[in-house]
Amino acid sequence: MKKGVSPLIATVLLVGFTIALAALVMTWGQSLFQKTVEQTSELASSQMKCVQEVGIDITKATITNGIIEATVDNTNTETVTSFISRIFYSDDTIDVLTQDKFDMLNKDFSLQPYGRSKAKINYTETKNPTKIELLPVVPIDKGTAVCADRSDTATL
Repeated sequence: MKKGVSPLIATVLLVGFTIALAALVMTWGQSLFQKTVEQTSELASSQMKCVQEVGIDITKATITNGIIEATVDNTNTETVTSFISRIFYSDDTIDVLTQDKFDMLNKDFSLQPYGRSKAKINYTETKNPTKIELLPVVPIDKGTAVCADRSDTATL
């Protein structure tokens, strides 16, 4: 006579494993859903802020000793704390200067609502810059947001 697990005990074990597995999947799904909702909310909030509260206008841009100096007007209600810069050269190349590089040259930069400020941007002196584009960076709840669709360009 063979001994084994009775059908009743096997059924109870299968039901128990199924319930435990379902609880794990539901917990994982709930945390994934919550994280996705939070990320989407942050993204939508930063995009709304950019569209409704950010605007810049480069009124003047000059080159002196390897530095581009741009006079920038804030045309809206949000303070701009930094820029990402794109420098276009005559040989059809582009340099992108990150926010970190901008902040090193422009300590404590702040372009107040409806204000005007000068921004300094380094460039590769061996090349001939023809145009500059500034992408405003603004503070949001958790860090900063780059408002790429609110950028402005100036011919040098």
